[in-house]
Amino acid sequence: MKKQIGFIIIVLFAAVMRLWHLDSLSYGFANDEISYIYSSYTIWKTSGHDISGKFLPLSINLDSSLSPTPVYIGAPFVGIFGLSPFTGRLPFALAGIGSVILVYLLADLLFQNKMIASLSGFVMVFSPWNTVINRGAWDGNMGVFFYLLGTYLLLKGLRKGTILWSIPAFLLAFYSYHAMKVFLVSFVPILIFLYYKQLLQRKQQLFLFIFLCFTILASFFLVTITQGVSREEVLAWKDPKNIEQVTKQVNYFREKSSAPTLLKDIVTNKVTILASSMIDNYLGAFSMQHLFITGDISPVYTYGIFFKGVLYIIEFPLLLFGIIFLAKKTSKQTALTVAAGLFCAPLSSAIGSGTTYIIRALLMVPFFSIIIGSGIFYAFEISKKNKILFLITTATIIIGYVVCIGLFLYRYLFQFNGAGNEFWNASSRTVATEIKENYAMYDHVYVSGSDDKFLLQFVFWNQIDPNLFQKVWQTGGVRKIGKVTFLPDCIAGIGDPHAFLPKKSLYLIRSTCTINAAPDETITDRLEPLQVLWRIYEKK
Repeated sequence: MKKQIGFIIIVLFAAVMRLWHLDSLSYGFANDEISYIYSSYTIWKTSGHDISGKFLPLSINLDSSLSPTPVYIGAPFVGIFGLSPFTGRLPFALAGIGSVILVYLLADLLFQNKMIASLSGFVMVFSPWNTVINRGAWDGNMGVFFYLLGTYLLLKGLRKGTILWSIPAFLLAFYSYHAMKVFLVSFVPILIFLYYKQLLQRKQQLFLFIFLCFTILASFFLVTITQGVSREEVLAWKDPKNIEQVTKQVNYFREKSSAPTLLKDIVTNKVTILASSMIDNYLGAFSMQHLFITGDISPVYTYGIFFKGVLYIIEFPLLLFGIIFLAKKTSKQTALTVAAGLFCAPLSSAIGSGTTYIIRALLMVPFFSIIIGSGIFYAFEISKKNKILFLITTATIIIGYVVCIGLFLYRYLFQFNGAGNEFWNASSRTVATEIKENYAMYDHVYVSGSDDKFLLQFVFWNQIDPNLFQKVWQTGGVRKIGKVTFLPDCIAGIGDPHAFLPKKSLYLIRSTCTINAAPDETITDRLEPLQVLWRIYEKK
């Protein structure tokens, strides 16, 4: 029991960090989150049909293709316990807690050291960006959990049992998050190479394992053809906007070069510009800027947390200690396993359009946690020979983490729901709940500028029956649910709504839609109170 006390404490802390106030932090939902949660609700309530009416699809196609694992795992949570922010986020938070447990188990398996395992788990528990993402309905949470599970079962099976138990976990991971597909085709072959001597002792299992891995890949191509997976646009060479930007860069650099035409064509073309961009994205995931300074594209206006790096600044020296420990004090196989995981984690960021951001690079966090955990252990080991040095080292690490974690919690608890809240569609929740609370007061409600994403926000916050919404969704154009009419486009030049609205009407219009009449009320950005997001008109 004493040996497990560290593990128990880690699990308790992981649960508190990921479940406390899960229903209110954040105030709203990002579009991808709401799509996953309401799709789960629809699957459960309509006997296996998605929003578009397809039966048990492996690609849930809304504005983009949703991976099936999070949808089907989430279905019983919202189906049995009801549709709410807490139940919608709960399976993803549990996956985050499970990932912490797996980091502990994986570190223990690799190092055969409970202290390193506990320290690695501790780092993972309090990882700032990982905590934030674990508390949201992000598909990456499921992907990380199942890939860690598959990796653990594969390595565990090499020592005792069978490696084939890892296949179901890898399958679920593969269909959890699109970026994880890149990880499967890169990390698993490296594991096979690193452990080929042990694997050769299980030839039948190895051949079956490889065959099943290829079967998983083949199944995806089949799903792509038959069910229309529409996520190719996230690839750097498939995104029309990215290609347009690359073309402009090619023309610009050629225009500014005095080299012969043939040489310019060889050096500057779409392939070289795309390759340069991919290298920048990949290396950007390991940059000081990403890890310790900004942490994301814009920590305020995207994920909305006034926190800087993916890692705490106190972890910079500990990361260096961990690298030294892996290089000098561990087996080559263990060191290369951790290095391979970290090497493969940001590959999806490299081939994706845009820049590196935390969701795509989320799988880096577990491997960083293991390296930092081993770095803390090594710092203690090399300082314990000198009592004063040991006390200084211990005090520095403890105080450093207390300060960093304290600042993170302060920002998360007291600034998060104000910073960048429109990324989380706070105003959409406000509009949806205002309609719900005042529904009985009006005969007509009109929402102008309400695209499909807002419609999903509305049906979630109003808990609309999926059987009804399936029919509404398939109509397209102007849609109506009860008294509420959704106008997808802005209607310009309509004059003062007070003049033409029927009696007992409520009219809400996005600020991006042009209308000159003064509103009765406005909904503003929490971060920028002077920025109007919605205008509200009422006719009694």
